[in-house]
Amino acid sequence: MNTLYHVYTHPHGISLNGREYLLDDEEEVMLFTSINKAVTFISDALKKDGELDADVDLTTDQMENDFGLWVEEVGLE
Repeated sequence: MNTLYHVYTHPHGISLNGREYLLDDEEEVMLFTSINKAVTFISDALKKDGELDADVDLTTDQMENDFGLWVEEVGLE
């Protein structure tokens, strides 16, 4: 079985609020085949929105600390 990952945030930065997941166009949770692919997707979106400089490579630490976004392994059964 392949490992998959999703991206989530806590609304208003408060973990007691639960999680909001990154959704696709059909409003399904987006799944990525690697942490790197998830980070690249977020990095490209932030660059497109002007929230990240074009020459900056986003790291998972920056995603968490600067943007409040986390990548987590999905437990598929």
